[in-house]
Amino acid sequence: MGNPFLLSEINIGASVLDLGCGAGFDLVVARGKVGDSGKVCGVDLSKEMIDRARKNLQELGFDDVELALVTSE
Repeated sequence: MGNPFLLSEINIGASVLDLGCGAGFDLVVARGKVGDSGKVCGVDLSKEMIDRARKNLQELGFDDVELALVTSE
């Protein structure tokens, strides 16, 4: 929803939780901002979007971003 990076500065070493991560674009940006000492996690309600985000992150070499699927089960 818009540009979440306008709300607050993200510093090196920060932890970022992206609710409704979609295809993972904001995860990529956040991962670049937090550096190796930070943590980034994306959550989505759709398995298809988690799969797409995982694929996009893998293609860019970001194997340290966590992804979680939220289900009603």
